Amino acid sequence: MGRILQSGETLFAIAVAAVGVIVVTIGAGYPIGDLAEPGPGVFPAALGLLLTVLGLGIAISGADQPAASARLPLRPLVFVGGAILVWAAVVEQLGFVPATVALVGISAFAERRIRPVAIASLAIVLSVGGIAAFIYGFRMPFEAFRW
Repeated sequence: MGRILQSGETLFAIAVAAVGVIVVTIGAGYPIGDLAEPGPGVFPAALGLLLTVLGLGIAISGADQPAASARLPLRPLVFVGGAILVWAAVVEQLGFVPATVALVGISAFAERRIRPVAIASLAIVLSVGGIAAFIYGFRMPFEAFRW
């Protein structure tokens, strides 16, 4: 067990699996539906299950490898993980678009170099694509803006 916790890759894989379990739990709270008419909970539950399986698979396959001396990159882990938590916390109160803009803006600090045009472009594309896919496509109970 000590070797497992020394590897940054294995720790990250365990973190991915943990996020997957959380996503499955949240996704299961939405209606799943059936094969003929899947509900809005199918996509997050399936994605969470995939994250869990991949994270555990990487963690198990890396357990027998010698520990690398690489450090766990905390900056991306903190900012991307924090951005996901902020999105989940504010999407119901502010709406999908503001939550997505916050997600992209906070995640941008994971990089040392901030590129405002790229960040703004990504926020717009993800907001429009998210509205099309999740609100209209999967009919998830989100509002684009909620003031």
